[in-house]
Amino acid sequence: MFQRTFLYASTAISEIVAVVMVLRWTTHIAPTPLTLVAATVALALFLFLLRFHPARERAYTVYAGLGLAVVMLFFFIVDHVEPTEAPALIWKSGTAH
Repeated sequence: MFQRTFLYASTAISEIVAVVMVLRWTTHIAPTPLTLVAATVALALFLFLLRFHPARERAYTVYAGLGLAVVMLFFFIVDHVEPTEAPALIWKSGTAH
């Protein structure tokens, strides 16, 4: 259980890092070659980790939920965006059974 959770979390984090690094480079926040190198390494790690995901529908649902959680935490901690009720309601509606 812990290994699977770690796999999903590390895959989500590597994807987010890759996207954020490319976004920082394209918006000229950090227009250095090192930013693109970091994005390339994070994307390579993301693709490598995807190989270990089980091919079940629930695996991708959990991965998407963890990815959403990481993005929400990133916005809250790094960008200081205050969470509202709307994302929480959307997230809960997608995870309700």
